[in-house]
Amino acid sequence: DIAKRLEGTDTETLRAHLMCEELSEVLHAIYSRDEIALLDGLTDLLYVVLGTAISFNMPIHEAFIEVHNSNMTKTRSDMRLRNKGPYWVPPNLKRLL
Repeated sequence: DIAKRLEGTDTETLRAHLMCEELSEVLHAIYSRDEIALLDGLTDLLYVVLGTAISFNMPIHEAFIEVHNSNMTKTRSDMRLRNKGPYWVPPNLKRLL
């Protein structure tokens, strides 16, 4: 268990390892085409990510809305490009901190 192996380490390291562990499970489930494992992994990843935001006192709900609104300024053809497109408006996360 990752928590036992990292007992006594700092919060940043523990949280980073937990997120990596859960992401690894998600990727394995996708590769295996295991829907149950995928749902479990995604839920665990979401749980750890939200817990990390809480641990670091991050305004995750407000940030999610800001990023969502930014993503909605992309056109459909821009979704996979690093260039966000001519109408993209970056999220203003700095104002939340």
